[in-house]
Amino acid sequence: MPKRELHLCFAGASCSPDRFSPAVNGWALSACSPAIFAEAVSVQLGIRLAVDGFKAVGGPEMPALQSAMGTFLLCSIGPYVYLLTIKSHNQSL
Repeated sequence: MPKRELHLCFAGASCSPDRFSPAVNGWALSACSPAIFAEAVSVQLGIRLAVDGFKAVGGPEMPALQSAMGTFLLCSIGPYVYLLTIKSHNQSL
């Protein structure tokens, strides 16, 4: 029985040097950089808007920051918990 290889690739970076050409690797990494930047900016903007929202309802600065970060934590953990609780569509895993 042949041994199965596990290839993990992230953002176009290949595990083995001959998997993709350098041009394709460079293109994929260049394409992912603006997407990662946009994601980081949107998360920062969302946290800032949450802080402003909590301050607008009359809260002081520190509790508003803590509430915004708590909201971000729940938004991060919520999908993970959901994925752990749903039944997998691929039962062979």
